[in-house]
Amino acid sequence: MTPDASLLRPERAAHATIRGYLYQVCLGVQRWLELGPEEILLCEGDEDLDRRILGGGGLSEQVKVSSDSLGLSDRVVRESLGNFVVSYVALRGQGETRRFLFTTTGPARRARGF
Repeated sequence: MTPDASLLRPERAAHATIRGYLYQVCLGVQRWLELGPEEILLCEGDEDLDRRILGGGGLSEQVKVSSDSLGLSDRVVRESLGNFVVSYVALRGQGETRRFLFTTTGPARRARGF
């Protein structure tokens, strides 16, 4: 039986997933080494990497591997921002502030002039 080529998605191939996982692990180790004395790092918390300051606050980082340029209109960026907004609102309700960082290996897409 031959797979339906229209169902295959190259961005979901095993090598793409493994590359993304390894990048996230390496970045996680780097972020862990950068921690201050009052900080902790959670992997796969609200986002891929959550750098929390004891007593409240922190930085949630979404990590994506991409060989293509990315801009705000791309699905992966919009979905990441949407997920963060949900977390942000819930955390704000609990009195916690959090910043968001989108990290990618892909270059930023040039903004169009108006």
